[in-house]
Amino acid sequence: MQHKRPEWEWCTILDTDKQALVNLMPYKELKTKSFNICYLLSESDSEYVQISDKITDQTIEIRVILRSNKYGLHQWATIYKARFPIYIQELLLICKCFRIPFQASSDEIITYEDFIQNVIPGQSKLKRYDIYKKESYYSVEDAAVEIANLVINDIWLRTLIIRHQELDSVLNAIHKLNLLGAEQKSLLNEIKTKI
Repeated sequence: MQHKRPEWEWCTILDTDKQALVNLMPYKELKTKSFNICYLLSESDSEYVQISDKITDQTIEIRVILRSNKYGLHQWATIYKARFPIYIQELLLICKCFRIPFQASSDEIITYEDFIQNVIPGQSKLKRYDIYKKESYYSVEDAAVEIANLVINDIWLRTLIIRHQELDSVLNAIHKLNLLGAEQKSLLNEIKTKI
């Protein structure tokens, strides 16, 4: 599957701060969507596996941080993306990425069900989080702005994430939405510490 170019990302958690939502009011909502996904998180905050369990789109994606900058923004890249079933050689690649033991299998291909029910439970260094996500998308200064309501293992979170391939576009959107004083937080770290 074709990978997107690496993107710079800025994230904050909207626990009680409504000002960011007020600042978005002049902008038209481009689209909204709801779906279920699964995150597999390692001990590091710089990598994760995202698994879509939509019946028509059973995909697996590995994202890692390429670099960070002085503003605390991270540049994320997809290093692997595929649709189930995957070949056993691809499972070996996933295990190498997360430095987890590879468990040999007599099957040449791994289905979505095999991966969820048999591969994940045997990995103590990966923790699974089941997520329901409803996203609304906006465009500000050419950057994609996402407001998301997440239910993660029955815990609710709301996030605002700004993404673009160009760093300046993300910084311009932060300035335009008057978010310079907002605290940037890592969604992965929030999941690990609160859930």
